[in-house]
Amino acid sequence: MVWEFAGTFIGSGQTLEDRQDRLTAACSAWNMACTPPEAHERLLRQYVESCRSYNPDATDEKLSDVRRVMEKLMRNKLALFPTVRKQIVGAQLSRAAGKDRIDVVSATFI
Repeated sequence: MVWEFAGTFIGSGQTLEDRQDRLTAACSAWNMACTPPEAHERLLRQYVESCRSYNPDATDEKLSDVRRVMEKLMRNKLALFPTVRKQIVGAQLSRAAGKDRIDVVSATFI
């Protein structure tokens, strides 16, 4: 499922570490998309502010790009899997036999 909604984004990372970072971001977008729509704006704002705190040299333009990517990933998730509400609690990217592999742990919260 993760590759279906975010594979292009994840796969565009140049290194395994870049792709893992993109996988982590995609999982955050997935989890935000699972919340009620009225929470999306607040969660996106919090995500961007978190990015700013971890990357104090990031420009406003870069942070706007981050937000746009997250919004697109959330739209992709909702378009492809509108009824799936499982939260991703862990995801790891590894490489075996020349191919990337994604292992995901999810949970349904009541």
